[in-house]
Amino acid sequence: MGGGAPQPVVLIVDDEASVRMFLRKAVLRCGFVPLISANAAEAEATIRSTHFDCAIVDKNLPDGSGLELLDLIRAQRPDSDVIIITGYVNSQSAIDALRLGAVDYLCKPFDFDTLEHRLKAVVERRKSLSQQARLESMLAHADRLSSLGTMAAGVVHEINNPLACVTANLNFVDEELRELMVELPAESAARLEGCLEALRDAREGTLRAVTIVKDLRIFSRRDETEVELVSLEASLDAAVKVATPSIKGKAVVERRYGDSASIRCSRTRLEQVFLNLIVNAGQAVGSTGRSDGAITLTTSTSEAGEAVVEISDNGTGMTPEVKARLFEPFFTTKGEGEGTGLGLSVCHGIITGAGGRIDVRSEPGQGTTFRLTFPAAPAESTPARMVGKVA
Repeated sequence: MGGGAPQPVVLIVDDEASVRMFLRKAVLRCGFVPLISANAAEAEATIRSTHFDCAIVDKNLPDGSGLELLDLIRAQRPDSDVIIITGYVNSQSAIDALRLGAVDYLCKPFDFDTLEHRLKAVVERRKSLSQQARLESMLAHADRLSSLGTMAAGVVHEINNPLACVTANLNFVDEELRELMVELPAESAARLEGCLEALRDAREGTLRAVTIVKDLRIFSRRDETEVELVSLEASLDAAVKVATPSIKGKAVVERRYGDSASIRCSRTRLEQVFLNLIVNAGQAVGSTGRSDGAITLTTSTSEAGEAVVEISDNGTGMTPEVKARLFEPFFTTKGEGEGTGLGLSVCHGIITGAGGRIDVRSEPGQGTTFRLTFPAAPAESTPARMVGKVA
């Protein structure tokens, strides 16, 4: 996992050294990174080759016009905001600058406080628009997932009946062939043995399909807010089944189930949390390229009688900076388009909504452990489970 979000970069374009120094100090005081150009030619090269979040551009330059640079920025860096500055007060030039896409227009001289306030306002505006775009994208994605869930529920309903029919008929044919084998000569019975092997393969494939349909039904249920008595081990097992295609080849899942108490919560939402954490663990292990990748699932009861789940991996681990922001909405260390930054935030909300808490232990290169603690359901417990492994 990488570090947090980078500091905003501000391009400064002005031909006067004293003004450039003043603007640089103001940018640094805001906590941003200054990028300096002394004339239009330097600025044009920078605009074409370098990313920046905001630009402060002098309207009048010895080798060009600040408005022409504004036009170039709008074409080359449409996501970057521009503040035009000038020592010549002209209402028409201000109108022209704003019409061309400048977000602000300042007249020299101006003081640190004024510039700092305007600059921060521009950067905050850009950040808000970015978060709004990500929120709209996330909502669209959620809508697609909702539609997919509805479709999955319908598909499950349509598949269940033919699957039951196929399973029943395979069982019938298997029984009939076995009875015929007793009545037929040895040579014919030997031929039927091959048919029985093919039937066994068909029955195993059908049973796998039945299991997949069952898991789809669980994860597409619409009554996800229903609170019930839930076994942590059963919910972990259900999540592992769904996560297996994502983590296969990356890590071996080891179960260390102890004598843990049952809890009262939404089964579907709890399985959603476990699924998210297991898939994340698989990605953390997979990114190391190691051959001994492992995800360990542990359940127990604390001294205070709380139900405890630990999901551990021997993956990349996290820096203190990443760990500090882990549950912030929209915070992600994944690349563009690979994550919304909402998964762990949603998990945190589900766990705290169930009266539980989530803690994280992690060091770079040392893996990560998520510890989930829940209040136990009164007078209820789940039986101890065997230690086991699954690829």
